[in-house]
Amino acid sequence: MVGYALLALVVMVLPAVLWPQKTYFPWLYFAAGVLAMNPFRSDGRNEFLKICYSKREFLLLRTVENLLLVLPFSLVLLIRRQFLLALGLLIIAFFRGITANWNRKRMNLPALPTPFSKRPFEFAIGFRVSFPLILFLYYVVLMAVIHDNFNLGIVSVYAVFIICLGYYSQMEPEYYVWMHTDTPKQFLFLKLKTAFVYAFSLVVVPIVTLSFFFPKLIGFLLLAVLMGFMNLAITILLKYTEFPKQFNIGDGLLLTACVICPVYPPLVLLPIPLVFYLFGKAQKNLNNYL
Repeated sequence: MVGYALLALVVMVLPAVLWPQKTYFPWLYFAAGVLAMNPFRSDGRNEFLKICYSKREFLLLRTVENLLLVLPFSLVLLIRRQFLLALGLLIIAFFRGITANWNRKRMNLPALPTPFSKRPFEFAIGFRVSFPLILFLYYVVLMAVIHDNFNLGIVSVYAVFIICLGYYSQMEPEYYVWMHTDTPKQFLFLKLKTAFVYAFSLVVVPIVTLSFFFPKLIGFLLLAVLMGFMNLAITILLKYTEFPKQFNIGDGLLLTACVICPVYPPLVLLPIPLVFYLFGKAQKNLNNYL
């Protein structure tokens, strides 16, 4: 209950403090609303709900869940007169709900080719789901260049990292970890290295584009990229500190706080000691499986 109360406080109060200071905050807030739906999309949870409820009840439940999750974000966006972002968030929540039962194999649709290996599986699966959103963010970067709006471009780059965080919301079976011959330390380094290389491949084009057209602001861009990698590392380590359990509300609250850190400069260095703490905790937990 304390976690939910603190999370509600962050969602409702933080915009009142930071909104006037940061022109790109509405987009970051929109991305946080999309990210808030990810923990409820795990395959295990959906399969359990399908067993308990009929198809119609399942789709209704998932739609209502998504709408309730994004409602606080949409209300704040409406209050701040960001009508298109608020409407877009509700549309995404509704669409994710009514398509929660979609299954590519049952629909006999070909798999979308990806540049990522299926081992590990996170980016291969996540990219196929988020591909349209990533293309949209590339388009936003193009608009940032055309309209000479660096803030819009840097938020788009950071939003790509936020999408990558969602790839790790799905917890794999224990066998997927147990079959590795690595030590826990080697396993975590492999996971982090793979995630960093794959994430960089998604942001390298926007980074080069913004660096070319806004050379004087490259320092801010590099800071956003550094924080993106830092948050990606925290997400992966959080996953394996709880493995094989799903993320809990405390993890979500901690991750949300780390994602918002770049908006408030004094907190930028906060995730650094957290990475070392979580690495040790994840390594200790993985000793049971490796």
